[in-house]
Amino acid sequence: MTENLIELEVKNLRKKKMINIKISKKDSLYDLHAKILSANKWQPEHSFSFFMSDKFWDDEKEYAGDSFSEGKSKIKLEKLNLKNGDTFLYLYDYGDENRFKISVSSIS
Repeated sequence: MTENLIELEVKNLRKKKMINIKISKKDSLYDLHAKILSANKWQPEHSFSFFMSDKFWDDEKEYAGDSFSEGKSKIKLEKLNLKNGDTFLYLYDYGDENRFKISVSSIS
């Protein structure tokens, strides 16, 4: 049996750089956070948030964590009912505000 994968396009809004990430539906937003940090060669030193409404600072649809705790970001991707074409936002380091737009390119 093959693992259900989600392919994501992760665009750094400041640097206009795009990376592609494949991740299991069984993984969490925290796992996605770790993959984005690794792709950018950053250390897990700051707080972060995912905004599932595709609007920065939307408290109602925010899943946040930090370098010490997964916080709400421990939610599994399969629980978010993502579909092809869905978009959401990721913010790393509330001081520098590294902003990313994430698009679901395929789900298998």
